[in-house]
Amino acid sequence: MATYIGSTLRTGTDALSDTVDGGYVVVSQSVTVTSLASGAAAVGSVRLPVGSQIIEMYADKIVNWVVGGGSATALNVSVGSTSGGAQYMDATDMASVARTAGTLTVADVAAMADIGTNTVVYCTVDPDGTVSTTQAQIKFTIVYAQKAA
Repeated sequence: MATYIGSTLRTGTDALSDTVDGGYVVVSQSVTVTSLASGAAAVGSVRLPVGSQIIEMYADKIVNWVVGGGSATALNVSVGSTSGGAQYMDATDMASVARTAGTLTVADVAAMADIGTNTVVYCTVDPDGTVSTTQAQIKFTIVYAQKAA
């Protein structure tokens, strides 16, 4: 069963006012993406409300990869507004780390400030070669504030 919030959820003492101690409620959505043995990019997605502000993103390795006889040396992850894109988090290697929030650029932060109508957030796992033994599973969590469009 899913919960649906039909409009912007706010907190504070004065309803419908930006001038009193209110603010936006922070929520999150997650998707788990499994790397592909072929080394091709694997993509998952979440859909955010129009006009949301992405506050933070986390990529957590919940199943470690074992390359085995494969050729991969890097386990790149990225987050973007297009499939395979990196508009919100540039490609970051998770080969030897369990969690990353990536290194954000000014362009990343500007894109995150208001996603406009780019409501689908794509999360990509893209090893730089084949992985023949155990595939990595990366759980992406997108933390955001739903704002009025």
